[in-house]
Amino acid sequence: MPSVIPLIMNLPQAKGQQSHGVWSEEILWYRLHYRLTPAAVDGVGRSAAEGFFSLGHILENAFDLEVAAWQTDASVRRGFEALVRAIHPLSREPIPGVELSGSVEYEDSAAVIPVSAKVMTDRNGYARLLFTVPPQEEDRKAGISVAGRKGGYATHAKRKNKGEASAA
Repeated sequence: MPSVIPLIMNLPQAKGQQSHGVWSEEILWYRLHYRLTPAAVDGVGRSAAEGFFSLGHILENAFDLEVAAWQTDASVRRGFEALVRAIHPLSREPIPGVELSGSVEYEDSAAVIPVSAKVMTDRNGYARLLFTVPPQEEDRKAGISVAGRKGGYATHAKRKNKGEASAA
């Protein structure tokens, strides 16, 4: 009958000015070397089992955000739309239930009215954020910033004006 042995690990905390997002991305690459040596039964020793496992594969709430964003046609709704996908950074499997919050960031950072949206990813890891902007703001150059959180894990990504994506 298999046994369960709880394992408590003390992981290092974020260093100095290092953001939680950068720290949590580094943790994904940590490996644990283990060695299990069974006790001898009736004086007969058994061989040990050992190996490595990746923390990134067992951190089920870890995710990357991919963002595609575009300006919407004023005949439908003035503003922006963003399609966001949350995926596990190593397995590339979709991550459902990620709480997303997004905002429109103007190049000159002088927004008349802050524009934001909140949504949760579906079972396929996708979510659509809709941003309605006032008519006086629609011609300004802007980008989309999206932050995601699930459990104790958080990260964010941006879609810049010139079609460049950046994850932070």
